[in-house]
Amino acid sequence: MNHKWKRSLTVLLLIALVLSLPCATAFASNEGEGGEGTEASGGYVYVDVEANNTLTVNLNANQAFDTEADDMLKAGVQVDVYLLAEAKKLDGYDTYELVLDETKYGDLKTDFENTMKAENPDFYALAEKFAAKILDTSGSEPTPTASKSQESEGSETIVLEGLKSGMYLVVPRGSDLAWPDYVKDPPVDDSDRLLTIANSDKYEYRFLPQLISLPSKDEAYEDGGTTYWVSDAEENFDFPGYHTGYGYGNWTNELTITLKTDRVDRFGQLIVKKTLDQYDATYGQSVLFSYHVVAVKDGETVYDDYVSISFDDSMSYPATKRVLIDRIRVGAVATVTEEPLPAKYYAIGGMEKESDPVIFVDLENGGSEDDIVSVSFENDYQPYDINQHGIVNNYKFVEGEWQHKPLDDNTGTEEATSK
Repeated sequence: MNHKWKRSLTVLLLIALVLSLPCATAFASNEGEGGEGTEASGGYVYVDVEANNTLTVNLNANQAFDTEADDMLKAGVQVDVYLLAEAKKLDGYDTYELVLDETKYGDLKTDFENTMKAENPDFYALAEKFAAKILDTSGSEPTPTASKSQESEGSETIVLEGLKSGMYLVVPRGSDLAWPDYVKDPPVDDSDRLLTIANSDKYEYRFLPQLISLPSKDEAYEDGGTTYWVSDAEENFDFPGYHTGYGYGNWTNELTITLKTDRVDRFGQLIVKKTLDQYDATYGQSVLFSYHVVAVKDGETVYDDYVSISFDDSMSYPATKRVLIDRIRVGAVATVTEEPLPAKYYAIGGMEKESDPVIFVDLENGGSEDDIVSVSFENDYQPYDINQHGIVNNYKFVEGEWQHKPLDDNTGTEEATSK
C-alpha cells in the first residue's frame, strides 16, 4: 500500500532546519527601542521566552484529501503535547537554548544533542525516538503536558493556550480511543513509522508525531514594502544547537501547524440471510443456494466473490441461515444476486437485492450483529420429482501443498476478504 503523507512548508528554524508549519500572526509586544519581547525600530520583534505560547493545530481536511475532505472533521481528533526541552534565553543574543528534561528523557540526551548539532539534522527521526519512548505500548499510559480535543464535530482547528516556551512532541489521536488503542507500532502496512490514529465512520486517519519549538519565527518579514521569506535566509548560524534569530521573520509566540495525515479505509461486514419455507426431505440430501456478491465504492469494485448457504433435513422449517462476509470497505454498496435456483425452489421477492452502504460495527466494544448491514432472500418449495445436491470446493495451502476439503456451504467460514 502506498501512503502519501500530506506536508506543508515549515517555517520554524531550529539550527538550519525547519520543524513545523506556517506560523500565525506575529507576537504582539510592547513598543520600545529593542530588547526581549519588544519591537525594534524597523518593526522587528525580538524573542520572548517568558511569555506563554499558543499552538493552533489545523486539521486541514479540505486541503489534505481530494474526496470526502470534511470526513476528517468527524473523527474526534485530540491533540496531546509533551514538553521535551525548555527554552532558555541566550544572554546577549536574539535566540534561545533548548534544555532537555533529562529526568524523563535522559536516555535520549545523546540523540537530542547530536541532532541539535548536526549540519543536516533529521528531526523526523528524533521525533520518532521520543514518540517510541513516550508511547511505548508495553508501558503505562503517558500523561501529556497539555491536551485539547475538537470543540465539536466539524471543528477545523484545535487551539492549545498557555504553553511554556520549549520543544514539544505533538501527538494527534482519537479522543474516543483508550490507551493504547490509538497507537500503531511499526511496521504498519509499508511504513516503519510509529503512528497514532483517529477514526471516523468511514476512515482510519493516521498521524505522524512531530516536533515543534516555541517561540518560533514568523513566515515572512515585511520591510519597506518588500516581503522576505524565512526560507530565503542564509544558512549562516553562529550557534549550532540553539534556536537562532538570524534571518528574516519576526519572533512569534503563536504558532499554527498542519497535521501530517494519511487515511485508509475502514472495513465493515455484510450478512446474507436465507429463509427456506419448506424443504424436500425425500432424498435426505442437502440443498445448496449460491450468491454472487459484488460491492462497489466510488465507482470501484472492492469485493467480488461467491458465498453459499445449504439446508438439510436436520433443521425445522421454515428455517433461516446466514453467512457473514468480512472486510468490505465502509461506504460500499453491495449487490447480491441469487444464482439459478435448485430445482423445485422458487424465489420470493426477487433474486437480486442491493444492500445499504456498509458501515463499521465494533463488535469487540458493545456493537451488535443486528447493526450489521444485511440482505435477505426467501424461497419456497414446489414439489417435483427432481433430485439436486451441491458442495463448495475449499482449498488451503498447507506445508507447501494445496489440500482440498469440500464443504457443504460458507456459513461456517469467514475467510472472504476485500480488495
